Amino acid sequence: MLLIELKDLLFFSAHGIFEEERITGNQYRVNCRVTLPEREGVIEDIKDTVNYEAIFQIIKERMNTPTPLLETVCQRTGLQIHSSFPQIKSIFISIEKMHPPVEGYRGSFLVSWQREF
Repeated sequence: MLLIELKDLLFFSAHGIFEEERITGNQYRVNCRVTLPEREGVIEDIKDTVNYEAIFQIIKERMNTPTPLLETVCQRTGLQIHSSFPQIKSIFISIEKMHPPVEGYRGSFLVSWQREF
């Protein structure tokens, strides 16, 4: 099995169920992990793997699309990645809202989604 990870991707996005969140935005950290079946021999060509720049562009596009629920962002992102790269056997995505607008709360909120194909 081949594992490819995109780690600690930082975005400023306007996700949230409250109008204020969609106006002021928030900082988010995204991690994505995909697995591919191992091929015979050594991978020496991009067509034998997935283009992680293309995966980044999918994540970036979704993070730039205001959405009320992070769960929705996770699922839609993962499904779009798999649609673009059907050879992927599993996907894990986490989205962390770095500064949730909850009075008195110190910490972050994190939503994760994982699927085997």
